[in-house]
Amino acid sequence: MCLCFDTSTDDIGQTHYSEVEQLANKDYWSQGIAISSHLKNIRFHTIRESTVGNIPVGIKRFAPEVDSAAERRKGKSIVVVLGMHRSGTSVITRGLTVIGVELGDRLMPPAKGNERGFFEDIDLHVINRELCNSLRRPLHWHTPGFARLSELLDKKNAPFRRRAMEVLQHRLETSEYFGIKDPAFCRTLPFWQSIFEELQLNISYVIAARNPLSVVQSLGKRDNLPPGKCYRLWLDHVLLSILGTQGACRILVDYDLLLTNPSKQISRIAFRLGLVERLDPMRLEDFSQNFLDKRLRHTNFEVEDIYRDQNVPALVRTVSTLLSDLAADNLNLDSEYVTEVFADLSKQAHREAELLHKLFVVFRHWNPLKQGNIQDQPAYIEQDGVRLR
Repeated sequence: MCLCFDTSTDDIGQTHYSEVEQLANKDYWSQGIAISSHLKNIRFHTIRESTVGNIPVGIKRFAPEVDSAAERRKGKSIVVVLGMHRSGTSVITRGLTVIGVELGDRLMPPAKGNERGFFEDIDLHVINRELCNSLRRPLHWHTPGFARLSELLDKKNAPFRRRAMEVLQHRLETSEYFGIKDPAFCRTLPFWQSIFEELQLNISYVIAARNPLSVVQSLGKRDNLPPGKCYRLWLDHVLLSILGTQGACRILVDYDLLLTNPSKQISRIAFRLGLVERLDPMRLEDFSQNFLDKRLRHTNFEVEDIYRDQNVPALVRTVSTLLSDLAADNLNLDSEYVTEVFADLSKQAHREAELLHKLFVVFRHWNPLKQGNIQDQPAYIEQDGVRLR
């Protein structure tokens, strides 16, 4: 038995954002949503049956707590942009300025491959980088893997906490809404969430999504990374972003959809974050007409393309298909069904990652083992924190 989608309900409620001015009056969240047509007949063999089982998906209706948005606005607010490298996080972060979210003046300078700018606070970036490097198993931006929760919240990180709190407090002295972005936030999110809570900040999340084929091609061209490693990195960042923001105000934005229809996507963000009244039509026009251009998109793949490429891992295909429907509002990111599916997918990804690490340890020490030093095997294995039987 494997998890299958019940496609008996085909009437998918659609929401249109043809005019920004009409956004506030739209009954956006009352639209019925269901699984979209390209998910029909797809069986997710990757999902552990004992946990999820056969879950039929029909039309789901939902309404976010709009009233709570007004309560959140009583204090200072931070909008966190999460996402994998080369997934449009910079463009999305720049788009936040259209709805009155400030980014500060301590931004990382543009560089080759990102000439329009990163729109990333350089001081927060440095803290993230140093924190990741201090871990027992250091995480570089190109290193697949997860940071342990206990290690991120360890008391030894007190110096990082003090610096992070000082930076955020300073940024918020003159800003009511402040936006921060760094792909590393996906992996260090528990560390930052504990700081957000201590500072009693209102937090919203914008999760950037992009077809993994585009991400793999971009990283391969820019950094010469192999596809297998890119897919693992993409999966790590996506799963951590989804699972790490459950219960919070959040929205998922597809990079290609943003470039195709910036007005609609910026409006979605404004509505979900409760910032419709701050949306500036002049800034939106400048963002759409002057900042965005065709050079920002070198590839444009459809969901179906990941099934044509035999090199795309099954788990990546499953997650990418779900992201496509979440970005199109065909699935509710906060539904119990989506939460359960992503939790199970994450468990499988974690098992695969642990297996890969064990294999890596064995192959790295293959030469001494091959020479007959069998008595050294436990020492070689355990020095990497892995025990094989």
